[in-house]
Amino acid sequence: MDNQTCRRTYQTLKSERSNIEGIWSVIERFIWPFRGDMFQAHGSESEIRWSRGEIYDSTAIEANGNLSASIQGAIVPSGVQWFDLTFSEGALRNSNPANVWLEECARRVYYAIQLSNFNLEAGELLSDLTSFGTAAMAGEMVGSDLDMKGFNYQSIPVRECFFETDYKGDVIRFFRELNWTPLQFLSKFGDKCPKDIQDKANEGKVDRQKLIFCIYPRPGADNADTSKPLAPQLRPFGYKYILLKDASLLGEEGGYFEMPVFIPKWRKSVGSKFGYSPGMIALPDVLTANKEIQLIFRAGEKAVDPPIIVPDRGLLSDLDLSAAGLTVARDPAAVKTLESKQRLDFAQLLLGDIRDSINSKFFSDQLKLRDADRMTTVEVQMRYEQMQRLFGPTLGRIQSDWLDNLIQVTFNSMYRAGKLPAPPQEVLKYNPTIDVRYLGPMARAQKLDSVASIERWMGQMGGMLEIYPELRDLAKAEDVGRETGRLLNVPTHLIRSKAEMLALKKQREKQQQEMQALAMAKEGSETVRNLGGLEAIQGGAGGQGQGQNAAGAQAA
Repeated sequence: MDNQTCRRTYQTLKSERSNIEGIWSVIERFIWPFRGDMFQAHGSESEIRWSRGEIYDSTAIEANGNLSASIQGAIVPSGVQWFDLTFSEGALRNSNPANVWLEECARRVYYAIQLSNFNLEAGELLSDLTSFGTAAMAGEMVGSDLDMKGFNYQSIPVRECFFETDYKGDVIRFFRELNWTPLQFLSKFGDKCPKDIQDKANEGKVDRQKLIFCIYPRPGADNADTSKPLAPQLRPFGYKYILLKDASLLGEEGGYFEMPVFIPKWRKSVGSKFGYSPGMIALPDVLTANKEIQLIFRAGEKAVDPPIIVPDRGLLSDLDLSAAGLTVARDPAAVKTLESKQRLDFAQLLLGDIRDSINSKFFSDQLKLRDADRMTTVEVQMRYEQMQRLFGPTLGRIQSDWLDNLIQVTFNSMYRAGKLPAPPQEVLKYNPTIDVRYLGPMARAQKLDSVASIERWMGQMGGMLEIYPELRDLAKAEDVGRETGRLLNVPTHLIRSKAEMLALKKQREKQQQEMQALAMAKEGSETVRNLGGLEAIQGGAGGQGQGQNAAGAQAA
């Protein structure tokens, strides 16, 4: 993709979204202040207006922050591993060596993400998502494929992002508008900066220039083997920096193995590549609340310092309302305050309704914890179930557009850099597809419903066995145990494989056969021993009778 095409495409994309940028500007002012292109749009920081005098009510600002924090704690908590990896092939899902290898890979990928700045940037992204409806994050490996030092993630203000999607809705081209000082140019590109920019940096000037960062797919690079390190020119995605004014190239063209920018949406309208958010839905209430407070302030001023009414020519001097002021009047009794009889109580009631409406748009009323020192396990479970019902579609979009891609890029980068253990031969044989399984509090709450269903079913079956004994063979005991362990995220190395179960069953059957044979042998020996004793007794009794008969014969 040549430089002129990059600039033309960027300019086209910028002109296409002029309408939505107007809404983003209002949201940035009243819901998510000090975000967006606040710094990029000014020549220096001294021109930035930090005081936001147009904001009279902070209900939306607080509600937006609470919503984004609740979602972050529910899907990407910093204290526990919030994802795992699994095979799509059934043969590998039943293989303990393959699953143990994949669990170790998931653990290493998770800790690589935790050791980066992901948790900090995730909060910024989710705040953008709940306010603007569209957010962006870039993830890059620090170092090289032969010397990986970690990962760096950056939440990009949506006002700086311009992108194109393919037929599936995935980001295929990305453009970022930057507004840098000469020193920033020099720190990035060094001696490859244009001479005039180097001179300005050395002179200490801070006048900014716009440049464009472009990421684009390279023609014919789809067949590249991305499982091993490649030169930047051979990677499927290329990137470059160009000056906006003349489309001149800055530095050298680089390359990525995968698209490193992830753009999730809160909810999306059909045919639009941008999302809409709770902030957009609440915007009319937010503006009304700010206007209502302005009116209350004006009414309050009249109540505290009311206007004065005097008759025509009733004053001989100017009206002086200051302390110890002197006013000369013909008839002092005619100087009166003008009562407006405004209803401040009604205005406050109306404002309370508007604030409740804003909080409901950001789900604050449904996510608020009850007034208690601690919550029971059941209450925590119910809270996450409520969040699952509220944010089900949104969470699916967040996972598919953001987290799935982020984990995939991190996994692939670590695999190429040799930071993951070597896979077993059976994994190499199948060349499997690896899926992401989420383990955050909200995902666990959803799985616990399935566990509870299994437990209820088993309990009911147990109660019916007395009436229907044939139900004893209905449940597949081994499958029930494995499914329950999977839903509860029990580590694979704690669960025996099918081969181990079969070997254990055969060993148990062999032991039972040996015990039966031993018991039979013991029973046989006792029988022989008993028979021998019986014959001896019978033989002794017979000999004694013959002796008696012989004695009787002799006597006869």
